[in-house]
Amino acid sequence: MSLFAVHDLAVEFPTAAGVVRAVDGLSFTLEAGETLALVGESGSGKSQSVLALLGLLAAPGRVVAGRAFFEEKNLLRLPERELAALRGRRLAVVFQDPLAALHPLLTLERQLTEHLCWHRRDTRAAARAAAAAALAEVGLEPPERFLAAYPHELSGGQRQRALIAMALLLEPAVLFADEPTTALDVRVQAQVLTLLKELQRRRGTALVFVTHDLGLLPGFADRVQVLYAGRTVEEGPVEAVLARPLHPYTRGLFASLPRLDGPLAFPLPSIPGAPPPPLARPSGCAFHPRCALARAECRTRVPELEEVRGAPRRRSACFAWPELLAEVTH
Repeated sequence: MSLFAVHDLAVEFPTAAGVVRAVDGLSFTLEAGETLALVGESGSGKSQSVLALLGLLAAPGRVVAGRAFFEEKNLLRLPERELAALRGRRLAVVFQDPLAALHPLLTLERQLTEHLCWHRRDTRAAARAAAAAALAEVGLEPPERFLAAYPHELSGGQRQRALIAMALLLEPAVLFADEPTTALDVRVQAQVLTLLKELQRRRGTALVFVTHDLGLLPGFADRVQVLYAGRTVEEGPVEAVLARPLHPYTRGLFASLPRLDGPLAFPLPSIPGAPPPPLARPSGCAFHPRCALARAECRTRVPELEEVRGAPRRRSACFAWPELLAEVTH
């Protein structure tokens, strides 16, 4: 049995203009120590999936279908009291904006020790010692100086490290990292990813890594699921997916990445058009208006996410995947 398993998760947001299906049938499994990346443009459903699984959806968002099993419990059916006991202790999250996630009027000591006292009933002295050790582990030294600091006194990278320390205080089994490097420069991004990977290796934590940037995945994630308009369109081992994408959307994302060995005088390729408005998604495959390989059936039928014959552990939701597979193997 997998450590964490999600089946057919669906999330909706009722609006005055109609119902938005933000997540439409997301499924994945996760093993101890494994890193799964959820990748896609803004609005693809990545972050809403994480919030739904943790019971943190903003109103009027609601889970309308699906199951999510962790330690033999369906998180989507747990009473809030039981879910709150798991959240932060066995399941933890690092959000993309540390300045918004940290309380601006409380020191790091107050924020970290309250976390420990609430979940583990530590004494204040024991909680302070544990908080200091956690800050030192993520490279915030001397920890006594950072315990006394307020969030606005830290750099973006230091705030993100503090959030990681808080998330890992109670050694959760599963960590969700929602765009944890978005607001950081490239050098600090690399430091944060290296830190996350090292802490994960030492603790055996499973990691769900949410990002829009395929360039962050090599050497960091084990598997990737590419989302578009709320649905998974491709999944597989990271190196295999990046070496030969089997969905036109994944191929477009990868082609748009800057390359050090690429020509300097030409603009980067881009995917034509824009993601469809949530209330006006096209019939059939949602990507077909932007797809060079679209055919008649793409406009009327939604392709199922199916196993790719000849490519182990790969799945693609595209009628043209046989053409893409043949293209990269010849």
